[in-house]
Amino acid sequence: LRYDKEFVLSNVSQTKGRILEYLPDELRSDPDIVMACVQQNGRMLLYSTLSIEEHRDILVESVRSNVSVFPNLSKAQQQDKELILEVAKQEHSFKCLELI
Repeated sequence: LRYDKEFVLSNVSQTKGRILEYLPDELRSDPDIVMACVQQNGRMLLYSTLSIEEHRDILVESVRSNVSVFPNLSKAQQQDKELILEVAKQEHSFKCLELI
């Protein structure tokens, strides 16, 4: 069942996205699965094997879902204006803004 995309997608919310940690690489690089997981928990982006430059929407959603992922991004990503705005929208984001 670990290799069944539909099964995985149906269990994302029950695991709060953490299912991504336990999936094989081929599913950890699936954009649909990664997006579903980061919507539940932005930090799951750190477990993805997806080329995030090609899926900017997932990167933005990850920061929107959990601003604490921001310090783990590359320097170039941390200078991205849209991501900075997402960080600034968070109520408790002042710590992350110090990193910018």
